[in-house]
Amino acid sequence: MRIRPALTLVLVAVLALAACGDDDGPATAPSGVLTVEGALDLSGSSVVDVAGFLHIDDRGPKLCSAILESFPPQCGEPAIFLVDFDPGTVPDLEEEQGISWAEGYLAPLQRVEGSTFRVVLR
Repeated sequence: MRIRPALTLVLVAVLALAACGDDDGPATAPSGVLTVEGALDLSGSSVVDVAGFLHIDDRGPKLCSAILESFPPQCGEPAIFLVDFDPGTVPDLEEEQGISWAEGYLAPLQRVEGSTFRVVLR
């Protein structure tokens, strides 16, 4: 298979543009609060406010980037695993079939390791 030179240039340009990312820092919500993706992109263990969809199942609590529309809902990836979390502090927690969830959950978090974060009381 022979690729024409003009097509090769177009492919190279498209790949180069795709590789260019927005390097303005971690992803934030309009209020300056980090998204789940933004928190996972951070290095270090600073306390940051993170918003997402809270999902609790038999594997524990997670802050998800999205809630999948099944019923009961499932956690969309990426997700942050939460430690030192008290579900009693969540006013609008819904529950069905052993799954609990809340939309628009906001918490101060501090990285423990990898994708595991601690909920920090202020």
